[in-house]
Amino acid sequence: MFWAFGVAIISLILFLVWYFATKKKSGATSVNLGLTWKDEGLKWGKIGRSFLLAFIIVFIAHLTLAISTWLFQTDYRFWVFAIKPLDALHFGIALGYVIPFLFYFIILGIVLHGQMRPGKPNAAMGMGKETIINIILLILGYFIFLAYDYIPLFAGGPLRFAAIRSASLFGIVMFQYIPIFAIVGWVTTYSYRKTGHIYVGAFISAMLVTWIVVASHAIHFKF
Repeated sequence: MFWAFGVAIISLILFLVWYFATKKKSGATSVNLGLTWKDEGLKWGKIGRSFLLAFIIVFIAHLTLAISTWLFQTDYRFWVFAIKPLDALHFGIALGYVIPFLFYFIILGIVLHGQMRPGKPNAAMGMGKETIINIILLILGYFIFLAYDYIPLFAGGPLRFAAIRSASLFGIVMFQYIPIFAIVGWVTTYSYRKTGHIYVGAFISAMLVTWIVVASHAIHFKF
């Protein structure tokens, strides 16, 4: 969460520099960034309905997992990609993380679908191609880091960061962020293309990632 929040702060600063230095002069507005509605401004009612839609989607996803776990004694975990049901304790913890993650995904939506939107202004790119580009943008850094860390291992030597115990663990944990951010890339792109705004995708992504992160990690403090 601290990493995501830090990335969001840096991204926001760079975005503001880019916007006021170039795009504002060319007439780009908050409507183009998916933040407001044309001739209506910021509509809190519509943002609230976006939150409700996202909550229903994530709630149904969690319900399917809870039913699967209860009825068949199975879950959705696959290696380090762990999706477990939230119990009451973990749900309470998740409430403390969802706001910072939401801030991160709102900034991500602005940057991804405003500043870095692929295609020409008057010729929208196909959704499939745009989704693939956005997924690559979101997971490429993880691939580079993992390749840099693991190529020496496949060449017959130790991991690049084998001498740093915590770094070795970080490499293992990092594998899960490839499917997580592939899902985020698809969700945010699809939601933006369907609604023209960043809110549904940001809300779904924040809830989903908070759920996965909180439910899949150990609790180190007594509550």
